[in-house]
Amino acid sequence: MGEHKDRSEVESLAKRFAKAVVRKNVHGKLPAGSKINGVEIKRSYAGGFYDHGPDQMFLSPLESKVSQLHTTIYQEQNKLPELVNSHVVSVVPSVTDRRNAVLTIHFFQDRKQVDGRGWCTPAHVSTELPGGVMAEFLGTVSRNPDLLEDFYQRTFMGLDSEGGLPGMRRTKVDGFYLISGDRLLEAGKVGAYDTEGVNRFFGALEKHHYQNGPYGTGDTFQPR
Repeated sequence: MGEHKDRSEVESLAKRFAKAVVRKNVHGKLPAGSKINGVEIKRSYAGGFYDHGPDQMFLSPLESKVSQLHTTIYQEQNKLPELVNSHVVSVVPSVTDRRNAVLTIHFFQDRKQVDGRGWCTPAHVSTELPGGVMAEFLGTVSRNPDLLEDFYQRTFMGLDSEGGLPGMRRTKVDGFYLISGDRLLEAGKVGAYDTEGVNRFFGALEKHHYQNGPYGTGDTFQPR
């Protein structure tokens, strides 16, 4: 009974936070026929690294520091399997409205996704929320990490490749790392392809573990 009540509470919170989203964007390799909230992506963008909308959002300089970290994980994925099987979340001020904040979830698609060429490929989704709402969201998600997944599903309904349908094949993960504040600046100091630096950086962060995971319609990453 208690577990059911907790799940209902998380779903209710996710619905409320999703309604507060000001802008949102999906970036990554997606097969033709993939849909974001019921709208099919442009076929000319299928199979390549593109922003698929629905809103036009670019990574800010601070977010780009985290993106560089994620690129290093991609390039050295066989040496960093634990990080491939984790979500990496960044939170930065919005560059279009300083009253807002942007949350970006970085993750990987498994080797079976479109045009992966045997690699797990990086992708991310971004959501912009009013600053006060974002602060409440972060406080809540730190106590109940599963809220992040429910929020993702509410905000990007139908994006994942459920039931054999085309879409995101996110690798199965058991939790996430949160990067914000001064940690964003530290992320920018880690050199490209510096696996030791990446390990040190994430080793100093707390990993928030999902209680009802793992989450993702793709396979768990195994190094080769």
